[in-house]
Amino acid sequence: MSDVWRICVVADEEALNQNLVTALRKDGYEVRGVTREADAIHVLWSEEFDIVIYDLKAPESDGLELLQWLRTYRPDMRMINNRSRQLASNTCPSLRKWGRQLFGETSRSPPA
Repeated sequence: MSDVWRICVVADEEALNQNLVTALRKDGYEVRGVTREADAIHVLWSEEFDIVIYDLKAPESDGLELLQWLRTYRPDMRMINNRSRQLASNTCPSLRKWGRQLFGETSRSPPA
């Protein structure tokens, strides 16, 4: 495995996606950006990444399918949800409970 972290950016807003990809590349990361949840799953299935950064707000995708897929097929993947504060305050209790069951209570630490 390379010393350079590989990051998959999944943001449905094209401008946000491009800005994240450009900024991360300038910082020396290897980055792949996609704008649709289905494309993200395809890319994540065929390529190896260290981190997924996602920000999905489109009515047809809320990111839960991607999260479920990652938990099933890439359980050790590090994930950053750009909408986590908004989701935490707006989701119903059953969804929060589902998230705890799916992802557990602990967060993962980045490698040293």
